[in-house]
Amino acid sequence: MENVIEVNNLSFGYSNNLILKNISFTVKKGDFVGILGPNGCGKSTLLKLMLKILNPLNGDIKLLGKNIKDFKDWSSIGYVSQKANSFNTSFPATVEEIVCANLYSKIGIFKFPNKYHRQLVYKTLETVGLEGCATKLIGNLSGGQQQRVFIARALVNNPKILFLDEPTVGIDTEYESAIYCLLGKLNKEQGITIVMVTHDIENIALHANKLLYISDKGNVTKAKDESMIKDILKKVYGYDLNFEAHYCKNLFKKEGIKC
Repeated sequence: MENVIEVNNLSFGYSNNLILKNISFTVKKGDFVGILGPNGCGKSTLLKLMLKILNPLNGDIKLLGKNIKDFKDWSSIGYVSQKANSFNTSFPATVEEIVCANLYSKIGIFKFPNKYHRQLVYKTLETVGLEGCATKLIGNLSGGQQQRVFIARALVNNPKILFLDEPTVGIDTEYESAIYCLLGKLNKEQGITIVMVTHDIENIALHANKLLYISDKGNVTKAKDESMIKDILKKVYGYDLNFEAHYCKNLFKKEGIKC
């Protein structure tokens, strides 16, 4: 499989505070990657660097074979940020309007969506299990449904890579599991490469085939086998965590997984 993301000797920080230190890893087409680590270690920063929201101190990043400095095909990249969880749900916008907002690079400024654009929106809402919700105000939906709206917004351009920054924070367990199942389905059935920051080791281990752990010193450890994920769990939680083997059946079903 081809590499769709390549990170080489990447560092980032402010003044004398280096957050990420010379990290390197690759993500292949069709991977589902979970990024773990303690608060403040640079997980969200890493995502923003891969989205060109931030610029590194040194090192380089390639997306879909192109250096990020020259990358222009941003419609092939989807992003669900942490801010999606704090969206002002009293804002009088419908589900269709929120999802359609991500199509304006295709629609054009000061133009209205046509039948084709609306069909794209309806199809995407069906994909995330929100068919029939297009005309509803987002404030009238549950937290889990609202988060699926923002996932639909990221998916409406049919991206090749989907970045998510803790998309299940503040969502109850039932909807949390549903979102992970949705992401797993998108990964397996549509071949979307997923890179996700999370603290939820149980759910991410069910669906991911790679884990990256960022330490509080800004270094990256890559999980390649069950013993390594157990070591990562100990680093993340500070103690040995007992978990059923089926949590990792997806993660380690293939021998020789490489990051």
